[in-house]
Amino acid sequence: MISGPDTHRRSPNGDEFYTYTALYRVTAWSGTPEPDSVEFAALAFFDRATLPTLGGPVTRRAAEANA
Repeated sequence: MISGPDTHRRSPNGDEFYTYTALYRVTAWSGTPEPDSVEFAALAFFDRATLPTLGGPVTRRAAEANA
């Protein structure tokens, strides 16, 4: 899991929270990942060559950890 002081955020209404990313290495999968529409709006798998551009401290560190 990736988190830390640089992931602290404050929303416009004043709520404070930390973002985090859980990394999973998938070596085999069949079917299509389905979001639950509660915690995930979208799910997708990418190989390293086709990863979309990642921004923010959590996703940057996740990409670096997976290099």
